[in-house]
Amino acid sequence: MKNLKIFLLILSSFLVNPSVSFANTSVQSDQESQGYIISGEILLDETFNGSAETQKQGSICDGCAWLVTALCFSFEQSVLDSSCHTNTECKTVEDTIGIRKKIWRKLGVNEPWLAVGAMCVGPSGPNTPEKLTTSLSEQTIEYLPRLLPTTQPENDVLVNVDVYFMSNQSNYFGPKTVVVTGIPITLTATSSWVWKFSDGTVINTTNPGGKYPEGQIRHSFKTKGLQTISVTTTWNASWKTNSKESIPVPGKSLTQTTTFSLISHEARGVLTR
Repeated sequence: MKNLKIFLLILSSFLVNPSVSFANTSVQSDQESQGYIISGEILLDETFNGSAETQKQGSICDGCAWLVTALCFSFEQSVLDSSCHTNTECKTVEDTIGIRKKIWRKLGVNEPWLAVGAMCVGPSGPNTPEKLTTSLSEQTIEYLPRLLPTTQPENDVLVNVDVYFMSNQSNYFGPKTVVVTGIPITLTATSSWVWKFSDGTVINTTNPGGKYPEGQIRHSFKTKGLQTISVTTTWNASWKTNSKESIPVPGKSLTQTTTFSLISHEARGVLTR
């Protein structure tokens, strides 16, 4: 019982000086990789050890108060659960032997404390933000679908006969959810296309194109010979977290451009017996 009193005294100091966790995320367009760079970073206080559980809880609760207790502590009753016999020995992120502790989160001054997970505390105490700087940053790239246009017919075409063009891409990318440093980020992008033909014709569209007879991107060549076609896809993206409205990805829209050629031939009907 003496040990319990000492423990509760330590606990009260946490309540007087609650800790705070901050999270930051960003999404940037990257033309060189033709994708979106999604970054996350969490600044945790000294009560965290960098485990995946604590990173996740810290990332989704900006400004929350946190505290750490013994693993078998019941906050509702303010006592150690005598029936709890869980093995509390664990390995810290510094590869030392530590003791597993319970993590509590408080959403506001007048809100209750909620148990949200566990962490491993070593003999030197929890790691500090300085120790965890590298492990709390994470970055990933989400690549856009490649632009690989095709036509129907595929190669040789006839003068004054419609050719059907296809970008082989979707109108949308996503919504795709990526988790960086425990923060779920949902990315969505919409596409549009510009088709340019060597005879000067330009088609601006939000339709990806398709085969005969439903395909909406059609063009016929008036002269025979080599025909050059250029197509550019433009992607406009937005992103959001669980606590934010969708916001546009900053910077220029991503574009993908490719050029290919077809040979158009003249043909005429021949009456045969």
